[in-house]
Order: sequence, then structure tokens, then C-alpha cells
Amino acid sequence: MKKISAFFILLVMLSGIQFTSASLGSDQDVELTIYTYDSLLAYPGYDYIGNFSAYAGIPKDSIRLVSFSDASEIVTRASLEKDSPEADVLIGIDNVLVHKARTEEILIPYAPSTLSNIPQDLIDGLASDNLLTPYDYGVISLYYDKNKVTISENFTLTDLIEKNLANKLVLENPLLSSPGLGFLLWSIAEFGEGSAQWKEFWEVIRDEGRLVDSWGDAFNVFSAEESDRPIMVSYTSSPAFGACLYGDNSTAAALTLDENGKVRGWQQIEGIGLTKNAPNEEMAKKFIDWFIDLDVQENIYLNQWMYPAMEGIDIPDCYSDSTYAPKEIMAYNDELPQNVVSENLDKWLDQWENLYLSTNNSAPFESWFLGLAFVAMVVIKRRK
Repeated sequence: MKKISAFFILLVMLSGIQFTSASLGSDQDVELTIYTYDSLLAYPGYDYIGNFSAYAGIPKDSIRLVSFSDASEIVTRASLEKDSPEADVLIGIDNVLVHKARTEEILIPYAPSTLSNIPQDLIDGLASDNLLTPYDYGVISLYYDKNKVTISENFTLTDLIEKNLANKLVLENPLLSSPGLGFLLWSIAEFGEGSAQWKEFWEVIRDEGRLVDSWGDAFNVFSAEESDRPIMVSYTSSPAFGACLYGDNSTAAALTLDENGKVRGWQQIEGIGLTKNAPNEEMAKKFIDWFIDLDVQENIYLNQWMYPAMEGIDIPDCYSDSTYAPKEIMAYNDELPQNVVSENLDKWLDQWENLYLSTNNSAPFESWFLGLAFVAMVVIKRRK
């Protein structure tokens, strides 16, 4: 009964939450509706809505931006609305969530006029049929404070256990967070999908690591002195944030060094896509074309803190001095190609969830309630 009561309290609280909108013109004035996550190009900030309005010659308040905490929520919302879509463009669905987007049939293929800007390996790694177009990519890594913990150059995930580092780790729930899901796939690729080792690894992480819902939650724990969690699941580009903006070189990224001396990690490719039956399809196409051209792409490094998908953009020196260069990294994605992920993802998530729920660890249970409350909230709001 306590759990049921907690659910309804949470649902009531969530019913008062409004999705963030940068521009809220009346329905008849809206020329473009974009769904994305709230940290897109946010630090220190590139005004892509204002810049597109100037480029397209339309008022800024005719563009409605609806922001979510994570790309998985974008897919959930678009799936609930697919019979009568509100969004024209979806930004942030990556090379794992694309499988759910396909199943839900919320996007249609579109090959932008600027597609030649993007390397073919990124296109194929995300959606070779152009269901999504890459706009950036990153590599999931462990991000750590060098003043508080030491991680060797020949690191592997086993070190988290053998070198007593797991109790310093904060990580994101793979059911709710794209970097959390990337870390799960990293572990499956490193230990082998057919091996019991990845589950044994997670049994230790379950007991010693601290699980939270999102990257933002993880960063808050990572940053808090009292938490004593100076390692978090993030991206190889994360150390560049402090180095580029504040001259702070106290953090670093850790990836696996394999037996052949290759640095390895799970590559996340983020995409932008055209909603199926988009209300404003032509303007949506214009926006997608613009988003993967120079105006936006040259702002990825220092506002998005990922690697731009467009070729030919020089990496800033502060990146080169603080973290790995993209060409140094061999992606683990080759170990788990798209068809293997598509066929097994639900099974792996079920196995991970069952493993976590087999203990008294309450975080996944709370996260499950949060996800259920989110879906219920959207259904209730749409029925009003």
C-alpha cells in the first residue's frame, strides 16, 4: 500500500509539471514544433532557435521548442502522439533508441540536402536508410576527478571491481538514460554478449555503485563533496568542458585498453529526424538541412560538448590537451552491430532489470514508478 500511495503522490506532483517551451505561439501561428532534450547546445549556449528563425525568415515565436530530460522521453511522447503528431522534428534519438523509434513508426526517412557533410560510417552506424541523420557523436566513458581517484592507462571495466573503484562510481539507469544504456552496452561488448561475465560485473556494480535516473542527477552526485563519488558515467568529451571554459584540468576520461593496445568504448551517435505525418513537413525539412550544416555544426564542440558529425571542423586545442581524439578510439559497436542490438536489446534490459530488482536496492523501483507516472501523466493530459 505504501508503494501504491507513493505512486499516486508522485503522479499528482508530476501532473503540475509543464514541458519547457522556448516559444509558445498560438496553434495557428506555429510553423515548426521541435522535441528535444533540455541540454541540447545549452552550455554556455547557442541559440539555435533564434538563428534558425533568422535563417528561415520566420518569427522566433512561431517555433515551438518542447524539451525533455532525456531522449527516451522524446520517443515515449512521440509514440503516444503518433496517430495525431504534434512534433515536426525529433532531436536526440541515438543509435540505440532508433530501434524503438522504428518499432513505434514515429519517423519517416529523409535524406537532407546537406547529407554529404556527414561521413558514411556515422550514417550507417545510426540509420543507413536515413530514418535519422547524425548531428553529433560521442564515446561513453568514465569521467573522474584526478585529485580524488587514480585510474591507470591500461584500464578495463574489471578494474572497477579488482581495484575497489566501484564504490566511487555513480551511474545512470539504462532504462531511463541514454548514457546509462551506453554503459550497459559497453559492458556487454567488453565481456561478451554470450558470457555470464557481464551479469557478474553488474552484480558487483549493483551493490557498490550508486544508480540514479539521469546524467544530470549523476553529475550532481559526482560534484557533491559529501557523496564521495568522484567517478561517473559520461563521455570522453566531458573533461574538455572544464578545460575549455575554466582552464580546469583536474578531470579525465577512462576507456578500456584492450589486449591489442586499442582504446575502446561505446560510441553514441545522436540523430535528428522527420516525424511521420509532421504537421509542418516542409519547414521541418528545411530545419534538418540547416541543423547539419556549418551554422550549427561549428558550435557542437564548445556548446554541445560532443564531436560534430560534419567533417572538416577542427577540434579545439583544449579538447586535444584534455581528452582522447576521436580517431584514437576504436568503437565497441563493431562487437554489437545494429542488427544484434535490435534483436537482443529488450532481453538485455529485462536481464539487467531483473538483476537489480532481485535486491533491496530501491533506485530502479523508484525509476520504474517515475517512468510509469510520466506515461500516465501524458495520457491524462491528452484526454483532457
